[in-house]
Amino acid sequence: MPTLLFRTAVLAAVAAAVFLSAALPSSPPLARAASIRDGAFVPPVQIYAPALDQVVRTLPNTRDIRRSAETWLAAAGGLSPRLRIQEESRLVLRIPMHPPLPVSKARLIFHCRELFLLVPLPETKENPQLLAFSTGDGTYIFECTWETLRPFWKEYGLEDLSYH
Repeated sequence: MPTLLFRTAVLAAVAAAVFLSAALPSSPPLARAASIRDGAFVPPVQIYAPALDQVVRTLPNTRDIRRSAETWLAAAGGLSPRLRIQEESRLVLRIPMHPPLPVSKARLIFHCRELFLLVPLPETKENPQLLAFSTGDGTYIFECTWETLRPFWKEYGLEDLSYH
């Protein structure tokens, strides 16, 4: 088990570094994509392409996106034994949660403050993963399926998004 915890901690550090270093040169796209919800500033959803080492799109962090993320977590299987955020990932979506999303899954109960969707390249034939960060600084990785993501993917036009 220490190996999984170590890998999780390393991934968390890598994910944080990726998004901190991938800031766009100008702030207007981020400012336009951010929103105010319940009187609080909500950071935008960022879509990062590891192969390009940049954020390729930002989306306003809407209630619909929050509901989609909630659906993904509800449909997810148990905790994932694998963890990968490299160029093998086609895209990484970062969804800040405000307010934190209550999650009860795989005998765990926590509040998700940020959710990362790790989307593999189609040719790898692997399922996407959900990387959930809790308000108590816990990190949890869940398996997801393409069937669960497909409606979101189509709604936001992500099929044709350039990632290399």
